[in-house]
Amino acid sequence: MKKVFTLSFVLLAVVFLVGCTKQTNQNTNTNQTADQAQDIVYTNSEYGFTLTLPPTWEGYTKQLGPKADGMAGTADSIAFGFPTQDKLFVIYIGPKIIWEDMQKEEGPKATYLGERDLRVFSYSMAQDAANETMVARIAEVKDIVKTFKLSTIVPAEPSEPIFYSTAGVDVSFAKTSATFDLTAKQLKDAATECGSQHADDYFDQLVLKFSGTEIINYNFTYKDDSQEPNFYRVTLIPNKPEYTSLDEFKKDFDICNAGGSLYPIMLNNDWLVFENSCGSGYDDGSDKPIGCQEVKDVVEPTLKLNND
Repeated sequence: MKKVFTLSFVLLAVVFLVGCTKQTNQNTNTNQTADQAQDIVYTNSEYGFTLTLPPTWEGYTKQLGPKADGMAGTADSIAFGFPTQDKLFVIYIGPKIIWEDMQKEEGPKATYLGERDLRVFSYSMAQDAANETMVARIAEVKDIVKTFKLSTIVPAEPSEPIFYSTAGVDVSFAKTSATFDLTAKQLKDAATECGSQHADDYFDQLVLKFSGTEIINYNFTYKDDSQEPNFYRVTLIPNKPEYTSLDEFKKDFDICNAGGSLYPIMLNNDWLVFENSCGSGYDDGSDKPIGCQEVKDVVEPTLKLNND
């Protein structure tokens, strides 16, 4: 009887070991299959960020997404999804001023991801799904956006030295260039009128610093019927004197009468920014708006020098 029991025990042990070996082999095969399913790294070199998507997103699509509208303009976006539903989530990239405007508006808002230089990155996700598979993919979005990283690839600097928006006003736009042509006498007379005192040859030396310098004009013309003036101009001149404050800048270039074309308004290390006057406030009684003022009220609050 003892021998029978011993033999049975041995047989059970063999069966157990074979079963364990088989289960181990199954686990190994499963792990190998899982290892073969790799995460998908998405890299955007234009804006400089990366996302890591799970293997279930194999075959995903990406495309330029809808614009995010703010009071100060629009933000670019990239939509991620599948052929069945191509906008499961959207990454928005836009100037910080637009992000700030969007936060003031009613309704659903994009969620902040990060920022660099003048750009804010944010995202929104779909609230409805086309089918059960898309339900599962949408459920993965929050984990995907947690992998968002600003990459070491630095995005190209904006092509324009200054940001502006004309959202909310109908204008025509033209960008022109010219050569610095202010004279020492013009600057000295304006400074005297403003009560600023300088050495006799101060403005002669100042004008020499700008000799041959190219200036940039951003010309905005009001398109609807209006009183004159109907255009607003923003002028950029390289910061050759290396001013570090607006007061220092104004001391040399300020105008203390109405009707001028170059009023100092802002600066950075690279640029001096001027705007034209919208006139003396004269109203011709026509009940038409003053075109320049209509444009200025929209554009001026959005002006921001890039790289500030």
